[in-house]
Amino acid sequence: MKRENKRSRVPRSLTAIAMGIVPLVTVAVIVTVAVLAVASGGSSGGDATISSGGITKVPGPGQSPAIAVPLASQKRDELRAVSSEAPPQEGPNAPHREAYWYSRYNLGHLVMRSGMGLQLMPPKEKVRQMVEMAGISEPPANAYLVEAFFASGDPHLIQPFNGDDNDFANFRWDPSRMDRTVTPQAMGYTMIKEVIWAKSFASDVEGPNPMNHFRALVLSAEAAAQAKFAFTNLMSAEGLFVGGWRDGEVTDPTVNALDQLVMLWALSELADYTTGDYGWYAAPLTHERARAMADGLLTAIDERLEADPDFLTGLPRRDLGVSLSALSAYADYAPEGAGRT
Repeated sequence: MKRENKRSRVPRSLTAIAMGIVPLVTVAVIVTVAVLAVASGGSSGGDATISSGGITKVPGPGQSPAIAVPLASQKRDELRAVSSEAPPQEGPNAPHREAYWYSRYNLGHLVMRSGMGLQLMPPKEKVRQMVEMAGISEPPANAYLVEAFFASGDPHLIQPFNGDDNDFANFRWDPSRMDRTVTPQAMGYTMIKEVIWAKSFASDVEGPNPMNHFRALVLSAEAAAQAKFAFTNLMSAEGLFVGGWRDGEVTDPTVNALDQLVMLWALSELADYTTGDYGWYAAPLTHERARAMADGLLTAIDERLEADPDFLTGLPRRDLGVSLSALSAYADYAPEGAGRT
């Protein structure tokens, strides 16, 4: 009963948290976050011809990467031009175009090829279902889907290329040079990009493409599995995420404000994707469960603020912009009366 009463206060919680953050954010911070967001593009599985570059490090506590902004319908025509397979090398769209492809390829390597995390092994019948839904003949060989991301890794490839771009084993990173710690920010920031790119692929910004539809299915399935893992292994008794987990044990029991807000952003994006509006979703995590995850985390943040009003005040200015994005993402997906007020 107590938990239900708390959830009835979600609209006031969202407003209270936002009002606590907004006075601390300067115009310069907001502009900086916006520039980083536009510069970074989105993320997803890459195409057959891929460079050997990768993400050197998944952000750790206190680190704020450039995160892509959600794709709005009014931007689709622009994005179709940006995502052209034969882009001109000059002109006003060139930086945007480069950001699009760098973001897409970097995430594709990380979440399907690198091996930088605990492996997600969907049942063969589930993979076959997604292949048939998307209308492709076969998935890439030896894909390494990730259930929980490690904190960092070295993106250099460790084996000779065998000539097959669709054999994802060609693109593994050195496991001996990975920090196997799983952190909320490593999980959350990657989930954000997975869902944003799933939305892009599902929305056909490049035109209808069966392989893109398959990518949307895979990325959203990974994000759903990662949400479940985080709630199972990184959740404290008070409903907040702890700082680190490794090899079956919590290694950092501390609760960090930015960890919570990054995960709130990620769970809000996932809850929005699971509504069914995008059409390419086949993971077992329901919208009701995804929404309950986001609602519960926001409630836990609010309860922590009641006990410790200074919980958010120690955030660096750059991270306050991320915090506003998290609250905005929650309010954007939440129905009337649950998060918009």
